[in-house]
Amino acid sequence: MKVVYLDLPINHKFTRSVIGLGYFDGVHLGHQDLINNVIKLAKEKHVKSSIFTFDIPIRKLFNKEFYGELTPLKYKLEIFKKIGLDICYVLRFNKDIASMDKSLFIGEILDKLNLESIVIGSDFKFGNKAEGDAILLKKHYPTYIVDFVNISGIKVSSSSIIEWIRNGLISKANKEIDDSRKYFIEGKVIHGLGNGKKFGLPTANVNYNGFVLPKNGVYKVSVKYRNKFYKGVANIGLHPTIEKLQSPTLEVFIDHFHKNIYNKSIRVYFIEYLRDEERFDSLEKLVNKVKDDLSK
Repeated sequence: MKVVYLDLPINHKFTRSVIGLGYFDGVHLGHQDLINNVIKLAKEKHVKSSIFTFDIPIRKLFNKEFYGELTPLKYKLEIFKKIGLDICYVLRFNKDIASMDKSLFIGEILDKLNLESIVIGSDFKFGNKAEGDAILLKKHYPTYIVDFVNISGIKVSSSSIIEWIRNGLISKANKEIDDSRKYFIEGKVIHGLGNGKKFGLPTANVNYNGFVLPKNGVYKVSVKYRNKFYKGVANIGLHPTIEKLQSPTLEVFIDHFHKNIYNKSIRVYFIEYLRDEERFDSLEKLVNKVKDDLSK
């Protein structure tokens, strides 16, 4: 998949394509349905399939209530490629673009893309104050609208998935993301307090910067390191048994794993919420409980 980064004014020479518009955080089942429609339509029209997106979320730009992303751009591109898209156009987002009038957004951005047609979700909005919609797009381009994907009568959306994750409802979130992929956090292993190693329970402290952090608690996880998967247990919380912290950490105990992975990246796939974070009367009880968690 070809990735093209864009800035205004746009001067790139675009290949004729069917383009899907959106931010696609999570690349969840609804997004995948839209992307598959883009690919199918592009084949029918004998043109390339492409996605047009932004590099950062609007909420982050304006410092609104922002809990992180389900899939930062690097990982989104990885999933797009796996699905089979030909091209991804990434516009570097800023406040000038966010405040751009809907008609200007069409003239300065969409008109430049050499569109064969557009594919959008039924709730897609664009331009200043989200005043642009499908009705306006249809006046300018062949526009195909993809309906919402529902699970048990509930619309699949990035915002609902974020809420599930922040409330520890990992299994529910995974069904909406893609249960074959599952929600993951990838980050470098950083130095923690070192207490786990002292007590026979070495853990990897993961820098989760940029991702949505699940609710404090203990999770069944699968850990990917250098294309190998390992069984593990993750704890998100404040170390109540050993030394209470001011902000939560993501610690992972990887079963039968003895490599030195400081400053190395690992990917933690969240499978199931097991229990709340607890304060134990002794470190021995804590270690035994983690071993019990691993057996589940």
